[in-house]
Amino acid sequence: MIDVMTRARVVVVLGRGPLHADPGDWVATAKQLDLPLLLLSLGFPVSDEQQAFVARSIDRAFERRVHLEALLVWDPKDLTDHVEPGDEIVVVTGGQDGKRIRSALGLGTS
Repeated sequence: MIDVMTRARVVVVLGRGPLHADPGDWVATAKQLDLPLLLLSLGFPVSDEQQAFVARSIDRAFERRVHLEALLVWDPKDLTDHVEPGDEIVVVTGGQDGKRIRSALGLGTS
């Protein structure tokens, strides 16, 4: 058996609803914690707001030298396939969409 050590990440989940965050904030958080940043963009087609958030995040990550990955996730039930124990998970979508995402991730509905 091979043990694989995984490093925690800052995981930002972008839903289909309005996004309540500045990408620079999460890049700065990842930099401060010395963690990679993972963006999970939920749904297809990608909304203009999701697309802009990812593009701005890539720019900020490049400027601050933060490792960033961005993935498209088709369905909320697939989100758990991309998060790991120890990840710092942030859902930046509010309303019903945010509740649905938090529920799929087992985060509660606050």
